[in-house]
Amino acid sequence: MAQRTKVQGQYPGQFQSAPSDRMNTHSEPQRANMKMVFSTRVEESLPVKAGFFNLISENQVVSYLQRRIPTLAILYGGLLVALLVMAKTADSTVVDRVVAIVNQEVITLSELELANTQYKNPLLRELTLEPSGLPETPKLNRTLRILIEKKLQLQAAHKRGIAVGQEELQQVLEEIKHKQGITNDAALQQLLAKENLTLSDYTREIKDQLIILKLINREIRSSVVLHEEEINAYYRTHPEQFRLPERIRLAQVLISVPKDAKEQEIQDLAEHTRKIRNQLLQGADFDEIARKYSDGPEADQGGDLGYFKKGELMKEIDKGTFSLQVGEISDVVRTPLGFHIIKLMEKKTAEIISYEEVKSQVEELLFLEKTDMAYRLWLKRLRDQAYVELKM
Repeated sequence: MAQRTKVQGQYPGQFQSAPSDRMNTHSEPQRANMKMVFSTRVEESLPVKAGFFNLISENQVVSYLQRRIPTLAILYGGLLVALLVMAKTADSTVVDRVVAIVNQEVITLSELELANTQYKNPLLRELTLEPSGLPETPKLNRTLRILIEKKLQLQAAHKRGIAVGQEELQQVLEEIKHKQGITNDAALQQLLAKENLTLSDYTREIKDQLIILKLINREIRSSVVLHEEEINAYYRTHPEQFRLPERIRLAQVLISVPKDAKEQEIQDLAEHTRKIRNQLLQGADFDEIARKYSDGPEADQGGDLGYFKKGELMKEIDKGTFSLQVGEISDVVRTPLGFHIIKLMEKKTAEIISYEEVKSQVEELLFLEKTDMAYRLWLKRLRDQAYVELKM
């Protein structure tokens, strides 16, 4: 077989079966990674958006929104969602009539219909904070509840003197432009125009979000109290959430096979891989062999792939790898990428993460749940004290 040129780095990230929370490191996994596995798991089960209420002080609200709003606001070409309804654009031809009165303010039919249009997209609905203070009735649908509760919260913020300065607002807008690779307002206006939005509409809605988040932080967070016994009890009664499954650390030599390879070339590459495996079985150093021959992106690390849980590997590799002994070399494995030689470097048995290591994550989880409950009760009280008249 002719001398072959390595094509190292051609297949980054393709060794796994799918994206996951595996501990991708080349040495003993850091305990922080173990905690990250737990954190990922509990966030998926939360009834609220993780991190939404976990604000330390009002001064951090803007910093928080710089992290969150760009994700929410730029999705689908700049559509702004979450705690808002889209403002009526100047060229709207919907004839206004009042559909609800909230204290001294009105909600118009054009606001409601435009909001209903936006909420038809299930992905946009998912990003919108659920209304909580008002029961749904035939006259009071979900969208109108969101509109009413937004009005109530903005009114409450105004009474408490909560405001957002131009500098705070500009910070968020600049961050949004930065995330989108936009350098000026004209480019942002062009992006918004595709969604029939003006920059003034968009800015006003961001300002409303900032105000509401400041209000929530001031009114809700200070009332939430969490005791050590609650944290400990949750840890003791939810052991499955803190269990790390068996993990194995692997190294590989990958001999890639081009997609358009002819049968003879494939056979030659298979024979080449078998000869490499024979060298390893005769005592050749795996690290050196991987650096010399492997086409994998991890070749410069001696083929070290890091740690995997069962089911995270490509099925052809996952099938027999977990039955290997530490230090054992696999047979040649064929996958769509090419031919693999796998070495089991290390095996970690299943274990429970200690309370000390996950205490802060449990505390955050319980804080979020308590805060969400407190928020819903507070919003209901706000509604009960308000004058709301439906005109539909």
